[in-house]
Amino acid sequence: MTLSFRVAVGLASLLLVAVSGCIPIPIPHSEPIVVYGNAVAEEAIRATVAPGQTREDVVQRLGTPAYDFGAGRAYVYPWTQDKGSVVALAPSGHILGPGRWAEARLFVIVFDDDGRAVKTGSVDISPGRSVSSALRGWMVAQKLSEFIRPQPGGIPSTIVVYRRASAPCNLAQRTIDVWSPFQTPFAPVVTVDEHSVGDVLKGEFLELAVAPGVHLVVVEGVPPFRRFEFEGQPFRKGDPASLTVHLEPGQVIYAETWVCSEAYQTNPRYFTYLESRDAEQARTELTKLKSAWP
Repeated sequence: MTLSFRVAVGLASLLLVAVSGCIPIPIPHSEPIVVYGNAVAEEAIRATVAPGQTREDVVQRLGTPAYDFGAGRAYVYPWTQDKGSVVALAPSGHILGPGRWAEARLFVIVFDDDGRAVKTGSVDISPGRSVSSALRGWMVAQKLSEFIRPQPGGIPSTIVVYRRASAPCNLAQRTIDVWSPFQTPFAPVVTVDEHSVGDVLKGEFLELAVAPGVHLVVVEGVPPFRRFEFEGQPFRKGDPASLTVHLEPGQVIYAETWVCSEAYQTNPRYFTYLESRDAEQARTELTKLKSAWP
């Protein structure tokens, strides 16, 4: 049982005991099971992707990245391994669960302004963090702060996608609770023109530099890359939300996204929203949020 898995189980244990009085019992797998992406050791990454290689070299060796941050600044390849399950002994004597726990990690390749790799590595994603914020934190720790910005070039326009801490769900819905012991804090994935450019937790925003012109922005509220799922209760994903925007050179467009689910359902359906916002209103909201990227 790895340290990250023990930490995750420990957090879940505290939540279960605090919320319901249940006693959690971890059941680790003898061997981790990869359920999303391809798990590769960090040594293999370094052997495959050497400093100085181009983005084209990386794609040829590893395939198209799941996330492309900063228009080619950083490629991210995530994967998830099931590490085991957790059952809970309720005060009534009943057994609850099992809940499946997983360990999520990222392959990261950061490129310089000439499009050549300067650093590779792997990153753990702790509970309550988005891929965007995990990448940003890793780059800061690796002394790569100077690269936390888009690739240079031309007069870019900007799309800002933000997610408030409280979602405007109606009475028949409820917002997804980050601290629920039985579901992950979803970080909706944001794509621009079919390229995944980041994700956002509650209270975060993404600032995306794009070329002037027409762009299709899509948000998938329940992404395929997840760390935890309550077995026996599969998630019913609704359709992604989309927004077509037309940007002039140097223009900034703001959009708000949020995710709601059906209230009081054992197998709730999730609904994703994405709507354009007035610039003045959006800038006021952004002062209350933190940047996921850049």
